[in-house]
Amino acid sequence: MSRSLLAAILCLLAKDGDGYGIYQNRIPNGDSVPSPCNPNVIWRGVGHLNAQGGGIRNKFGLDFAAAGHTWTRELCQKDSDEDGKTNGQELGDPDCTWTPNSLPPLDTGLSHPAVCEPIDSETCKSKAQEGGLYLKQEEWIADACKSGTFECPATNAADVERLTFQIPPTKVPNKVTSYMCQTFRVDDVSRDRHMIATRAIINNTNVMHHMVLFGCRDPNTPIFDVPYECGMSPGYSCGSILSVWTLGLDGECFYDLSGIRVGLNGLKVLAMQYHWNNPTQEDNYMDSSGMEMYFTPNLRDYDSGVAMFGQESILIPPYSTGTDVTGECTETCMNTMVKGQGINITYAFNHMHYLGVSQSVEQHRNGQFLRNITNDVVYNYDSPRTYQFEPPLEVLPGDRIVTKCHYKSPKRGITTFYGDETLDEMCYIFFTYYPFQNMPSPFCLAHDEWVYCDPATRKGCQQDDIGKFFTGFNNTELYQNITTRCEHFSPCITECKEAILTARASDPCLADPASWRILSNSLASSPDFNTFRAHLASCQVELYLEEHPTTSPATKSPSECECSSGATDNAATSTLPSGAETTSRAPDNAATDNPTSNCGAANNQATTKATCECDDSSGAVGNEANSLLAKFAVALICLVLLKG
Repeated sequence: MSRSLLAAILCLLAKDGDGYGIYQNRIPNGDSVPSPCNPNVIWRGVGHLNAQGGGIRNKFGLDFAAAGHTWTRELCQKDSDEDGKTNGQELGDPDCTWTPNSLPPLDTGLSHPAVCEPIDSETCKSKAQEGGLYLKQEEWIADACKSGTFECPATNAADVERLTFQIPPTKVPNKVTSYMCQTFRVDDVSRDRHMIATRAIINNTNVMHHMVLFGCRDPNTPIFDVPYECGMSPGYSCGSILSVWTLGLDGECFYDLSGIRVGLNGLKVLAMQYHWNNPTQEDNYMDSSGMEMYFTPNLRDYDSGVAMFGQESILIPPYSTGTDVTGECTETCMNTMVKGQGINITYAFNHMHYLGVSQSVEQHRNGQFLRNITNDVVYNYDSPRTYQFEPPLEVLPGDRIVTKCHYKSPKRGITTFYGDETLDEMCYIFFTYYPFQNMPSPFCLAHDEWVYCDPATRKGCQQDDIGKFFTGFNNTELYQNITTRCEHFSPCITECKEAILTARASDPCLADPASWRILSNSLASSPDFNTFRAHLASCQVELYLEEHPTTSPATKSPSECECSSGATDNAATSTLPSGAETTSRAPDNAATDNPTSNCGAANNQATTKATCECDDSSGAVGNEANSLLAKFAVALICLVLLKG
């Protein structure tokens, strides 16, 4: 499985959605606030709609943030939920005397400062809510009271067996993001069983952000006794996503006619991936979280699988008021991927990061819209909406699946790209389906208009063409021609330019910008490929200028020119196309030397245009200087981007 596929489930907390355990210590009894649903259950994220923390803030959370995340007298005396009791009274500090690192005056009779009580009164049920996820408190509390309880009747059957896997107590690194993995063997491989449910076991709520259970197709996958840093993948043959837990989910109960086969004729080795988020970089955290898996020896009718569809090319400008991204799984892909009588979707959820505002996934058949598989009008990563279908949704060969994601970045001053880091975004749907045998390859992903499983979208750059870049590339005729006729970042010579033009004409992977970006993303760590790119760079400016010639009328008035009076160095102006922004960081997956356009700044989308010649009265330079300065400006941009 590719790096980008696995990146889908590697998500981080963002600034506007902080749910840090450290904030519990900044209010009295912050770690002891009871849930209004059950006084024996602690509401850990006091300032959030999600009881576990993270995501959209509730009314008290908004007031707390406005106070600088500090327990002030004003915040203490405020009645955030408007139920007649001050925040101080609800949190055990009625006289507003508490200070951090001291005992609260009271530790009994506590209540939630954002929940109007009694919750069953008409006044409280109708209280308007912030954030757009719920209109009234009644809706919020109804969802909140379901959270934290895992309901799966099938797990209570007498024949159900449990396998609990937890990592040994492990020190959490004092860095913001850590990905840890550990492989383990299924406890009994002498017979077949179906996995029918999973439930998360969370040991350290301060750092645990999500877990993913993978299946390892190779029964000889190495088994490790302790977790290891794994980046975005457990590695080895562990590429089959079986179950995902993240904030806001309690567990997964599989459809009653299907399960994931393990044992004699199924998976024998599993891997758990952990995403720890330690935003304050604490040095004293430990964790031993894990997952409980439920198996039945009485095999169900069907084997099930988990699919991932979506778009991997995302660019959200700074302060965006709305950016749309679409990924299609085309009819061709679905005809190839889906076998026999089709598949049935039983469970689904959308997946973006914190800039995600709304997301829907459409199903089309015979050129006509059929239905929405999912439709999150308001999306919240920390409180994901899950869809369970009874009866299951039928998907046939030749259907078209369209994933639509909508983002806003009103408070973010840099461009956001696709990826797994804090400031990155994603656009995916995960869904569970059966029978697995009817769609054994469950990934359908797009990069711009380039769809991995649809040859027609690749503009001639097919799998066989790509293969040569991965194995023995330095021995290919293409590599030898370019590296012997071109020098690293040297002046462009005739034989180099001719070699590049010949390569473009004969190799569609170099001619198509989208294909080149995908290659560059995939081979970013390949020394041979980077050497090849460096040789290509020597003639990039000249080739770009030949393909995009500047035209200069003999004379134009100053009002028609972009030159300003007396500004002899303004004849060449570096500009950005509409919608592109300069940023303080480049994405990990950005290709910066596309051989076919814009000095290779495909993702950064930087380009250069030369201004017109101004008349002598404006003090601007003439054609010759214009051309030289234009080339110089383009060269500078290219070198910066290529080295970035």
